[in-house]
Amino acid sequence: MLELSAGECARQGVEVGDRLALRERAAGSNAGGNGASGNGASGNGASSPRTWWPLRKLERAGADIPVAKPAHGHEPSVLTRLSPLRVLVSSADRHFRTTTSLLLARRNCSVTTTANSGRLSELIAREGTEVVVVDLGDPSASEAMGTVRAFARPVGLVLVDDEAGVGSGGQPVLARWGPFGDLVVAVEDAERAREHEAGRA
Repeated sequence: MLELSAGECARQGVEVGDRLALRERAAGSNAGGNGASGNGASGNGASSPRTWWPLRKLERAGADIPVAKPAHGHEPSVLTRLSPLRVLVSSADRHFRTTTSLLLARRNCSVTTTANSGRLSELIAREGTEVVVVDLGDPSASEAMGTVRAFARPVGLVLVDDEAGVGSGGQPVLARWGPFGDLVVAVEDAERAREHEAGRA
């Protein structure tokens, strides 16, 4: 829930049905040109790098909306899409499947999970999956990766394991319980690579 001061919606032109995004304000700048100061502003007028400004309307046309990334290379505030990104998580670790599903759902993802890698092809086709997260700790991980890479259309692939490293073929591997922001970035990168591959097809 987003709580605003009285009259703020009218001043910003926010209407019923609009979607809002949290945007980071650059140091010393104003949000929307209204001259307001951030909650984290210091005495010299410089704002905190984590000051967020909510009232930035998203266009209704359905195009992707760029979202500012936080300073210092931290995780993005939201996935830069209006339609949910369809992600499939394949792992025998029930706790990982549940946690990852809940967290990605909060980042504008529609998440399907499975412990049975033999169902990947069926689930990708049925759910219209765009990115698959494969747990290399599973005995059938190699089969799962092969299924994703051999699918009839491009599908993004993210790999996780007990520890971060580099997988076969040089693809980065994330720590299963590493920073969640790293997984968000990897999912976004996999989606961009998928879109690029689809554009070349």
